[in-house]
Amino acid sequence: MHKKINKKAFSMIELLFVMFILGLLMSVAIPALSQNEESAKKIALMNDIKEANKMVVQEYMNNQSYVGAVGVYTDSDNNGIAETTMNGSAVHVTIGNTITISIEDCNSIVGSGYKIIGNLGTLTKEYNSCTSAKLQ
Repeated sequence: MHKKINKKAFSMIELLFVMFILGLLMSVAIPALSQNEESAKKIALMNDIKEANKMVVQEYMNNQSYVGAVGVYTDSDNNGIAETTMNGSAVHVTIGNTITISIEDCNSIVGSGYKIIGNLGTLTKEYNSCTSAKLQ
């Protein structure tokens, strides 16, 4: 007579097959997730530059000069606000980003424009008011 075997565990082949499928899924998912992270960093950097641009324009409207906006803005204590202020107004900078604002000479007119450079690790974006270069 044949005894019925009560199978309570997975065989080694079944476990290896499941591990193979999981490894295959991870090899597809991990590169996609790292691309999303890089895209998010780029968007955060561009948003910081746009916010800095608004503050520079406001500075010019208030004082007819870009001088008060010049500086390096970074968030060293990770609270989302740069330690340096622009005429008493808090400059919001995404954690890890550095925003640098400098005065530029447009068409040989001294101090007639400005440049904003944003850095996040190896990623750098720039806006120059003289060339009206749009953020990419």
